Amino acid sequence: MNPSKTINFETINFRITLFFFIIISLFLSIFIEPRFYPDSQSYIVMSPARSPGYPFFIFLNKLLFGMFYLKAVIFFQFLFWFYSSYYLISKISKFTKINYFGLTICFFTLILPSFHFSNAILTESVSFSFCLIILGLLIDLIYKTNKKSLMLVIVIFILSCFFKPQLLFVFGLLIFVSIFLIFSKKEKPGILLALFSLISLVIIFNSNKIYHLLNHGKFQVDSNLGSQLIAMPVFMTSKKDIDKLDDEKKVEFLISLYQELDKKKINFNYNKNQETSRQYWIKIYFENYAKFVDTVNLKVGEFKLVEKSNEFLVKVSFDLIRLNLSIDPKRFLTGYFYNFSINGLYSLYLGFAFLIFTFFISILSIYSRSKECMVISIFFVAHLSNILVISMIEPVINRYKFLTEIPLIVMILFLITNFVFFKKENSNF
Repeated sequence: MNPSKTINFETINFRITLFFFIIISLFLSIFIEPRFYPDSQSYIVMSPARSPGYPFFIFLNKLLFGMFYLKAVIFFQFLFWFYSSYYLISKISKFTKINYFGLTICFFTLILPSFHFSNAILTESVSFSFCLIILGLLIDLIYKTNKKSLMLVIVIFILSCFFKPQLLFVFGLLIFVSIFLIFSKKEKPGILLALFSLISLVIIFNSNKIYHLLNHGKFQVDSNLGSQLIAMPVFMTSKKDIDKLDDEKKVEFLISLYQELDKKKINFNYNKNQETSRQYWIKIYFENYAKFVDTVNLKVGEFKLVEKSNEFLVKVSFDLIRLNLSIDPKRFLTGYFYNFSINGLYSLYLGFAFLIFTFFISILSIYSRSKECMVISIFFVAHLSNILVISMIEPVINRYKFLTEIPLIVMILFLITNFVFFKKENSNF
């Protein structure tokens, strides 16, 4: 077999491919045991801290497969991962040549993380698969701009956010594609995509609240959202500035929180660590973030805020953001960018370079109206949006950023292999 031979996905028998994926997934789910993490139990018991998608997925498997439900969960996670990987590659093949060598490398790169995530009782596996499907649908939308692709990408976006709210970063990607369509003189689908994207946010947030009302008796979003959202504002706020807030209850809560953090020796403050090395920042987050969230939840209980904890913590978060911006906006924004760079891209230089390059290729795509350039840029914009969303809430550890990092790597690999073999063909000619 010639590794440089171009593959035509239209000639591949999808039924045989799907059957192969089913057999492999079945084999893996039989011989690989489900892996549990600290968060796993909260999904199984349908905790109010969790969005409805994944707990319902587990419940449905329990209903259908009884005592073997966890085996069924990892079977479907492997199967969905393999299918979504195939789906994305088939869509990429529409705008660039794919040979056997490139296919092997890229498919291997996509499925390799499945052996770490697909047997885990966590949302990462399903979320990654949804992310690949969305990217594939957006490629379709860029080339075909039909109603089917438009509606499918909106439906999958809503469904994916039921599983993992982190995928709200896709909203930015949808708006970016809608701008491209409008500039490409496809005003109607572009406006519809933007409009449906906005409507989908209303559906996502209200459906989440209705689920918690029916299941937990409270019309609110996931109960841990406020505890996560307040992390960076508290991290960036100096204790001496807390008294500048107007609300006495918020001041009292924050003073008590800082005292508890000091008492437990939890190092979670920008002022204490701004002169330390970049690697130390990552260490601080890994060691102290979970402890910080637990301490916030403890204080919520002490102040009897359980019924309206999210509402209170979100208000405190925005108050702290406004306070810091009024005192020293440069320092505050630098801290956020530091978090974005260090946790998302390992270094300030890479973070800044990635930001500039993504901005450049995005503007170029819209200005040139090039479909090929646009397809490449959505992978960069997706990764940037993902890191920005997570950096505002919590550290971007591997299980969060890999959702868009792996597809971006695959796109780059496709471009490299395509360039190498295309150049070789031209040289031979």
